[in-house]
Amino acid sequence: GFFLSAVSGLSIWVKNSRTLLGILLCLIVVLAVGGFRRNKVWANEVTLWQDNIKETPNKARVNANLGRTYGALGRYGEAGYYLSRAIKIKPDYAKAFYNRGFIYAKQGMLLQAIADLDQAIKIRPNYAQAYNNRGTFYIRQGDFNQAMADFNQAIEINSNDAEAYYNRGCAYAQKGNYSQEILDLSRAIFINPNFAQAYYQRALVYYQLREYDKAWVDLHKAEELGRVINPQLISALKKVCGI
Repeated sequence: GFFLSAVSGLSIWVKNSRTLLGILLCLIVVLAVGGFRRNKVWANEVTLWQDNIKETPNKARVNANLGRTYGALGRYGEAGYYLSRAIKIKPDYAKAFYNRGFIYAKQGMLLQAIADLDQAIKIRPNYAQAYNNRGTFYIRQGDFNQAMADFNQAIEINSNDAEAYYNRGCAYAQKGNYSQEILDLSRAIFINPNFAQAYYQRALVYYQLREYDKAWVDLHKAEELGRVINPQLISALKKVCGI
């Protein structure tokens, strides 16, 4: 907008066409070089946030976003470093605690992961995602009661959280409560009809309950949605169905 206004002004004030053309050519070169440099910055999320860090190194959101980006790429050391910087800058940054907890969990550091999600929930008591993820960490620790409590809380906060229903269903499975597991998996599928893993998990339950026709239906749906099916499960189903 600034340069469009500048060009319009120049066309009025500069009467010599050669002089005007020279000025315009200089502007084109400057803008072209600037555009080329900005395109390099915007090449991907890492270069974008790295550039932002250079400009505003003490901004919590910028550090947190660079950390999150590194985490998505599996660069957990760098992710943890920048997320920790974000938390140091802004100690009440719930999302940064949440993301750092996820990074810790990816590295198998479940105690640190749970501690970070504890802090995220303390800062933001209605943080449904944090309850849901903390529940999965408790499952990995074998603490199914605490996991169930977290999934219940996530669902209470957000009754349309398909992932929380799925996770609670898996927790019910660990307790041998397959009927309740099917109810939760079915609710997850109702909320998200493209939840391939929920169809697959429900197929496994139906297989255990010897409801083979339903297991087949769910397996076909899961495969249709892109879930890779264990060939041993297919073979077992064919065997019990006499196929």
